[in-house]
Amino acid sequence: MAFRATSYLVLVLLSLGSYVFAQNSSVLGARYIVTGRVLHYPEKTPFAGVTIVARGPERLVTTTKADGTFRFELLRGKYAMVARMLGYFTEETPIIVPEDNELEFLLRENALLLQEVQVSETKAEQNVSKVEIGVAKLTIKSIKKIPAVLGEVDVMRSLQLLPGVSSVGEGATGINVRGGSIDQNLILIDDAPVYNSSHLMGLFSVFNPDALKDVTFYRGGIPAQYGGRTSSVIEVRVKEPDAEKWKVQGGVGLVASRLMVDGPLIKNKMALLVATRASFSDYLFRFAKTASLKGTKANFYDITSKLAIKPSTKNQVYIIFYQGKDVFKIAGDSLARTEVNATSSVFDWQTRNLTARWNHAFSEKLFANLTAVYSRYAPTITNPDSANAFELKSGVTYKNLKLDVGYVAGKHKIDVGLSGIRYDIQPGDLQPTLASSNINPLTLQKEQGLEAAAYWNHEIEVSKQLSVMYGLRYSWFAALGPYRVNAYEPNVPRDPTTMTGGVDYGSGKVIKTYGGLEPRLVARLNLSPTTSLKFSFNRMYQYLQLISNTTAALPTDRWKLSDAFLKPQIGDQLSLGIFKNWQKDTYETSLELYYKRLTNVADYRNGTNLTLLEAPETAILQGTGRSYGAEVLVRKNTGFLTGWVSYTFAQTEYLINSPYSEDKYRNGMYYPANFNKPHTVNVVLNYRISRRTSWSFNWVYSTGRPITYPIDKYFVDNVYVPNYTLRNQAKIPDYHRLDIGLNVDALPTTKRKWQSGWAFSVYNLYARQNAYSIFFRTKNDNVLQFYNKVNAYKLSIFGTLIPSITYNFTY
Repeated sequence: MAFRATSYLVLVLLSLGSYVFAQNSSVLGARYIVTGRVLHYPEKTPFAGVTIVARGPERLVTTTKADGTFRFELLRGKYAMVARMLGYFTEETPIIVPEDNELEFLLRENALLLQEVQVSETKAEQNVSKVEIGVAKLTIKSIKKIPAVLGEVDVMRSLQLLPGVSSVGEGATGINVRGGSIDQNLILIDDAPVYNSSHLMGLFSVFNPDALKDVTFYRGGIPAQYGGRTSSVIEVRVKEPDAEKWKVQGGVGLVASRLMVDGPLIKNKMALLVATRASFSDYLFRFAKTASLKGTKANFYDITSKLAIKPSTKNQVYIIFYQGKDVFKIAGDSLARTEVNATSSVFDWQTRNLTARWNHAFSEKLFANLTAVYSRYAPTITNPDSANAFELKSGVTYKNLKLDVGYVAGKHKIDVGLSGIRYDIQPGDLQPTLASSNINPLTLQKEQGLEAAAYWNHEIEVSKQLSVMYGLRYSWFAALGPYRVNAYEPNVPRDPTTMTGGVDYGSGKVIKTYGGLEPRLVARLNLSPTTSLKFSFNRMYQYLQLISNTTAALPTDRWKLSDAFLKPQIGDQLSLGIFKNWQKDTYETSLELYYKRLTNVADYRNGTNLTLLEAPETAILQGTGRSYGAEVLVRKNTGFLTGWVSYTFAQTEYLINSPYSEDKYRNGMYYPANFNKPHTVNVVLNYRISRRTSWSFNWVYSTGRPITYPIDKYFVDNVYVPNYTLRNQAKIPDYHRLDIGLNVDALPTTKRKWQSGWAFSVYNLYARQNAYSIFFRTKNDNVLQFYNKVNAYKLSIFGTLIPSITYNFTY
């Protein structure tokens, strides 16, 4: 019934759109439509936010959309069409209406205007004028100005410098956004999901900067097009390949090297981009003083490609492929999580994504995108020891088909769409690899599920002062067989000892369904030309969760679908912000407040091992969560010195109010989430000292995250048993770090085909040993065991400064 109602709603809206279109057409009279697009030079990629001025019998002004296009309705006559953008040469061309109705501008950067350097591709005033709150857009050009760890520009680390974003520490995978866990972020690369966004256990992200166009980051005011996660959306776009000439660019560094080639297969009709990146850093560990580290291995590679086919002006076809692979070998460790003692474990995880998209324009106002996505994430752990040789595999397979239709006319922008997703999950498959191995084979039940959604989103300019974006999304999920659902005794905690049997569901049989409406609303009220007040509300459903009781994701962690026991998470977020620009948009300031309520948030029983747990419902506890905070941003957009300073206050708390006393934490009171960091300060500065040389600086500070300390210990059968009772009531020491970088670019005015530059950086300049975690060991130096002390130790990932150098080139 919900789907039928949604279908009727979509039909009504499309009918309404057709009516609006007809009304517009009837009043055009002697006006003629002039369209065009603006591209970057020399990449010829779409340029958003460019001011277009039509001067003639009348004077009209507009800005280019995300795809670089613009549109006017003009009276007959001669016009001068002007395209201008701060930091770029102004382009002007004369036209005669109605003879000339299609235009194209190529904007070149004006490198001599040093005082007009920008850190954003969009116009400065758009932070005030756009119907957005909690949204940031970073171009690759601005990301490259930020000092990089080990010389590699990194998308995810750049996002950590924005307000409302944090991480549990160095070497950690993923980010925490406005009090959300790392699995609550929907990370997309051209519509394909990314389940593990890191290389080298969190040192780099999986995105090759050479191949990317930009990154759009939604942490509030999320449009109805997006769903499936409760915290944020990170949309990464691969740039357009050059359709006119071949180009080569790349970089050589101490840890990672890059190479990208793009150009036309058929000029202006078919173009190809292929970018690869690889790291073979094993040699660095050979210089370690500790013998056990000399056998450590850490390397990765990734390939990003995009094929663009343009058979006509109304049709475009794109095929985007991504594959990444990591290998990480620990010389000596104990895989207690899998209950296997190992001395040489190899972590191997790989991602393979394929996206095919067809864009069709029915008219200048109506267009559609049909997209098919395949994604596969497959982590593996192996150990070659003869006594404990094993291979542990898991994986997530994602298949998506979706249709998006857009309609733009005057002050209205309407988007509607349908989406269907199929999930196939292998939680864990442990197999011995040698006949002499003591490992017993174990294969967990596979999980299958379907997720469907329909959405409608409408953006309208009510008046010059008020603009609104509102929408509605309906999502539905079904857990499918084959699967065995366990049964337990009533009115007692779920436990292996209370299991009474189970029910078997055949292939394709529906086990459990969930669904609901997800309303979205964003409103912008202009208080003055330089000041606006914004409000947003969004509800999000999440049917896929990362099951982990550690603060940072590991390849051993498992993904799990909602089922008969695990309910989907629901996130409701309210945001309110005030935005103010100063001195002709040289400075922009903002204050955003938010409150988020999480329903069915997951936490876990103490001491549980989730990796190969056959009945995860015996370890997972669900309750409610709340996040609230304030984000302050001061950004300087122009001049020799640019950058921003941000401060974030954030609190995230969980409440597990189980009817059983053994599952109540803090007696049914709220307690901090294990990634809660109340105070964060980021300072990001870039100072250009010449046309080709600039300095960059980062300084980061945050309070330490929560941790659970033992309050005492028991000595049982010659074994010390720590007693942990106060969950997340202590915290590790505060974190702070300074990075510095020097970029020497190619001379902007040079006409040589081969252009090169250097990037120098020092990560953690004053070599602070920031704590990643605290652990405890008993010092056995007294024959009277009772008097042996328990010492606390601090684990630091990067306990010293890390210099790096990278040589970048283009041809």
